[in-house]
Amino acid sequence: PPPPPPSPAPPPPSPPPPSPPPAPCGNVCGPGKSLRYDEDGGIDAQCVCVDVVKAQILLSTVTVESFNQTTRQLFKQQMADSLDTDASSIVIISVSAGSVVIEFLVQPLSGVVEFTESDSQEISSKLTNTDEKLLDEDIFGTYVVSSVETPQQAVANSMSPPPPSPSPPGSSGSDDNLGMIIGISCGAGALVVIAGGFFYRRNVMKVNPRQREGEAA
Repeated sequence: PPPPPPSPAPPPPSPPPPSPPPAPCGNVCGPGKSLRYDEDGGIDAQCVCVDVVKAQILLSTVTVESFNQTTRQLFKQQMADSLDTDASSIVIISVSAGSVVIEFLVQPLSGVVEFTESDSQEISSKLTNTDEKLLDEDIFGTYVVSSVETPQQAVANSMSPPPPSPSPPGSSGSDDNLGMIIGISCGAGALVVIAGGFFYRRNVMKVNPRQREGEAA
């Protein structure tokens, strides 16, 4: 008899199921802090809050379109060199028109989560010192650092009481006018009482002269 047909080959193993997406970071950082960013600009996998110095800079000749990935890396590297830190410490948060407004953070180096107050002040001083050259003007043009906030300033600002709410329009004037009216009314009433007593006394003296003479006799 003919040999039996060969057994069919077993099917290939099924591919493993895809890994679930990483769980979103649930940490909420307080004033003057932010989640640490990695070198690619995403949230670091360790999901840890670190001190940050927040700053905003205006570039006069750069456009949003020309601020591409290459220009972005140049910005981070030159800013890091000016602040004596690593490019991974410079985190660009937003780039918007006007001419170009760049909001960025300065975070501690890897393995460090806090800035000392002197470190924060040193970074702030370098950013606000107009004699300090932060960027190459041949590439970025003239620039102005419009705001800087250290972690210590952010904490102090969060503890400051909110300013009082402004009074509704016309309320202050109405209160002043009411007080003036009440004051005038009280003064006028007092004058009427004094004048009434004075005239009453004079009338009594005029109407009863004989009675006064009899009393004198």
